[in-house]
Amino acid sequence: MSVERVSLIPLPDSKAFDLKEIRRKAAEAAEREHIRNTLSYTNWNRKAAAKLLQVSYKALLYKIEKYHLNGHVNVLKKQNKEEQQQGVKR
Repeated sequence: MSVERVSLIPLPDSKAFDLKEIRRKAAEAAEREHIRNTLSYTNWNRKAAAKLLQVSYKALLYKIEKYHLNGHVNVLKKQNKEEQQQGVKR
């Protein structure tokens, strides 16, 4: 007589436990955060950030696009414009 085992735990998506996928996502998250912090440190001077990160300027531009970090530039431009307008009003 054979007994059939029934799993009470549903099988997760195959990538949920894939160590390679987890490692890749963690590395990308760390890289994104490090690039963002470096850009913030250099006040979004991409040339200086590339030098600090020891990557080419082109590579940094690629990473900024890849991680959708380019929106921060527009926010900084808007802040600078507002600060300049306030300075003129004084």
